Amino acid sequence: MKIVSAIKNISVLSVCLLGLTAKVNSGPPVTPPPPECEDFLTGGGWITGTPSGEFANFGVGGGVKNGELWGHLNYIDHATGMHVKATEVTGYFFVDDDPNCRIITYNVEIDGAPGTAEVLVCDNGEPGRDDTFTIFLSN
Repeated sequence: MKIVSAIKNISVLSVCLLGLTAKVNSGPPVTPPPPECEDFLTGGGWITGTPSGEFANFGVGGGVKNGELWGHLNYIDHATGMHVKATEVTGYFFVDDDPNCRIITYNVEIDGAPGTAEVLVCDNGEPGRDDTFTIFLSN
């Protein structure tokens, strides 16, 4: 399932040098940050454009802090009641063709069942009206 929408209040902090290029699923080319990198993003709010046609709330965070993957994800579709909650951050990547975007991969619970999520988040400047949030769910 893919959910795409414009959102507000995404912030990316980066103090990294880029290295190898890879791909996450079939998405854009990405680069994992080096182990010494301190780079992360946070965001949250509500979105429209969900599969149910109603709004959803989300909170997202991820990155590398102190050499370790760090983050969280919480997503609730208010029409269906679907709840996605991260149990582990499994990856964090720079999007090679857009320095404002990051991809974060998670192990999640989707309505209590195990699954995975991949989130593409772009911080397109202040005051946040052009930021984007895209989430791909395993089921």
